[in-house]
Amino acid sequence: MRYKHILVIVILAITSSCSKLETQTIITDIYPTQEQFTKEYLHGLDVELTSESLPADLNKIFNVKGTAIYGDELFCANYSARRIDIFDANTFKYKESIIDAGANILSRDVYADDKYIYITGISAPRCQVSIYDRLTKKYICRLGNGSWAGPVVHAICVASSGKYVFVRDQGNKVKVFLKSEIGQGKSIGVHSYLNIDGQSVMNTDEYDMCVVDSVLYAVNIKNKAIYTYHVNTDCKKNTETAYNSKLIYSDAQSPRAIASSDKYLFIATNASSAIIHAYIRGKGEINLDKPKFSLSSITGNAFTRIEYIAAKGDTLFINQNDKKVTLAQIKINIYDQTEDLNDENIN
Repeated sequence: MRYKHILVIVILAITSSCSKLETQTIITDIYPTQEQFTKEYLHGLDVELTSESLPADLNKIFNVKGTAIYGDELFCANYSARRIDIFDANTFKYKESIIDAGANILSRDVYADDKYIYITGISAPRCQVSIYDRLTKKYICRLGNGSWAGPVVHAICVASSGKYVFVRDQGNKVKVFLKSEIGQGKSIGVHSYLNIDGQSVMNTDEYDMCVVDSVLYAVNIKNKAIYTYHVNTDCKKNTETAYNSKLIYSDAQSPRAIASSDKYLFIATNASSAIIHAYIRGKGEINLDKPKFSLSSITGNAFTRIEYIAAKGDTLFINQNDKKVTLAQIKINIYDQTEDLNDENIN
């Protein structure tokens, strides 16, 4: 944006004998500082993960619940197929599946870290969390003993930190297990507990947890809260550790799913419509009402509901229903101060 400015310079010369007023006009170009604004939006990729993404020789059932990303792999808990389907998180191509006839579990959630893959089991026949080697995909051991009357009762969701594994089951506490006890063929018992206000769940419920920057975030749908715990705090055996904070949206939004990328913590909420909120990582405790940005549509198509999310870089993997995983990239539009930031045609 360019403005022409006319500068009038008045020169007053005073001599002993007379006064003379001189004026000089100079026309110059000045470029003022232009303030800019940004707006993030989701651009849909021409890729969706569905039953057609699976190889021809594999059972084509695709009934995805929880998802997780570690490294270059996307893990999908394929509930009805009783397996974990693994895709390349960069090329979005199918890689392999974890199919374990010995465990044969209905899984609503999966989580992965640098060493292990954790797969929850609801029942029929195993109430447990099965642990696999992340590189070889071989079974190692389990949390619980496989019985619905054992230490793990209908495992709903799971997450891990450097020292602990956290399991949300049908009980009214988050159960804590020691990673140091993981070993071939073992059935591992509960080490301690996390207080979650006595909020129990049903074996048909779907909840989500995630560890980000040494904080465990546990979504609780019934009271629309997110509980946080500092995972670097020692959990003493057979004790119950209090939550660090209880976060609740000030409006009708209800948190549903949580994930992270290298830059952001993402929280998906559902209400009359669905929104994905992004919070900058490493800034301490988040303020739910002040996200860095929010995303409510993909290429102009508004979300109606979100079940689970996963993230890698600027790519989001979004379950709007359990039959497909939709892929979209975060893009940024740049505006000057004179443009309309509410323009809906950016996609």
